[in-house]
Amino acid sequence: MKNTPHKTRILIATAGFGEGHNSAANGLKYALGADEVAQIVDPCEIAAPRINERLKVAYRRLSTHNPYIWKSIYNACDKRDFTKERLPVMRKIRATLGNLIEEKEAEALLSTYFIYPYFLERYVKRKGRQVPVFTVLTDSIEINAAWFKAPCDHWFVTDQFTRQKLIRFGLSPGVVHEFGFPIHPKFTELTPLSADAEIEPFKVLFFPTTRRPDVKKTALATLRADARTHLTIVLGKNVKQLYKLATELKNEYPDRVKFLGWTQHVPELLTSHHIVIGKAGGATVHEAIAANCPMLVHHMVPGQEEGNLALLRASQCGEYVGSPSELGSAIQDLLSHNGSLWRLQKENMLRIAKPNAAKTISDFVLEHLP
Repeated sequence: MKNTPHKTRILIATAGFGEGHNSAANGLKYALGADEVAQIVDPCEIAAPRINERLKVAYRRLSTHNPYIWKSIYNACDKRDFTKERLPVMRKIRATLGNLIEEKEAEALLSTYFIYPYFLERYVKRKGRQVPVFTVLTDSIEINAAWFKAPCDHWFVTDQFTRQKLIRFGLSPGVVHEFGFPIHPKFTELTPLSADAEIEPFKVLFFPTTRRPDVKKTALATLRADARTHLTIVLGKNVKQLYKLATELKNEYPDRVKFLGWTQHVPELLTSHHIVIGKAGGATVHEAIAANCPMLVHHMVPGQEEGNLALLRASQCGEYVGSPSELGSAIQDLLSHNGSLWRLQKENMLRIAKPNAAKTISDFVLEHLP
């Protein structure tokens, strides 16, 4: 007996090129609930798993070790016409997306990756069934044109600056919605450190890249900046590469360093630490904002992540630290005068935070289903 395909009202289409797309998809899925309502799919992974994995590895290497090469690729996408894409792998991904919509009898596509709305246009022409498309932009301010040139019914952006930019590029104000980044709704259940909290110890959360020398320099600069700093290092997927180094740091500063491997408690960590040092990815930046945890950016992918740093600067709640000396000085500034700058940044983050964005987006999509 043939199994009947499981139906779902909304397909959430994501891709594994950077954590932001998946983080946004997971936040939306959690807000939407049951599989009958929403389901996450990765058409790139389903259609071409081997090629997809190679491309993900290449992306991680380029964005971490050769970011300016990645920027040239990123800028090339800005000028490319994806409505005329003819590569065989793209045809497979396009066919996979169409088949998923057909099999699930999906009523809408909610995309956290820019390419899928282009593919859906052909599906609509072929099948004659209109499927509304909602696009979630996972970065801020510096938006590649490929995102807003796509055929789409509504765009969800993270902030007022991004919304204004898309409108200047010709999108109607009525289809660009400043709802925020759909972080995990768990953030709505947590209470961040208040702006009048004690600053001793001054708890610093650190998300390192795999570049071992940089990790050591960043950690030591943090610990030497002020005797009040206590450092939590989240190794994540980099446990094998960084475990030995983390152990050495903990042995040298036994009462001031701790480290974690892979963890599902990032919301709790962000809301319980005074500042976070990390990469300027869309998910990390907006999780920090939701947690009212001022951010020092130690690594940034040129192009797509420059806007996330620009948002932190424009909102006066974070800064770029390109060297250990800059990091040390930034921490000293935050701690001076009883932490007055840190307290101001906390208040600024509270004003722009949208921890309920996933539910806001989900409710809007459900209200606009055909």
